[in-house]
Amino acid sequence: SRATAPAERLRRVAAVEGSARLTDWLGAAWRATRKGGSVWLVHRTDRLDEILAGFAALQAGGCTVIPVWPRAGENAHRMLVRCRKNDASPFALRPGLVLHDATGGFTPAAEKILRDGWALDDALASL
Repeated sequence: SRATAPAERLRRVAAVEGSARLTDWLGAAWRATRKGGSVWLVHRTDRLDEILAGFAALQAGGCTVIPVWPRAGENAHRMLVRCRKNDASPFALRPGLVLHDATGGFTPAAEKILRDGWALDDALASL
């Protein structure tokens, strides 16, 4: 109810929760994760409170949020969220990733991840 569903059926199925709620998805992912493993989400920033509350209810730890900005100076609409099973680390808000430069091309960090196969942490550390 917070966003407009895509008109194309397959995009809508992929992007809209349907009868399964966010907590259902988090629970399923958490149950499938081994001790020491991680659950990663790419999600809308306006759902961060629900995501963190859902993970807290699962007694998740080591939660990290990485904002993803479309361009420098714009609000992040998406974020990466990672929580680890059996990790007592405190919550961390990490430096974010800017996807596009002023010309509309990918930033060097985004290029490293999307085109060159760099790990997210390595690309962010290279900034």
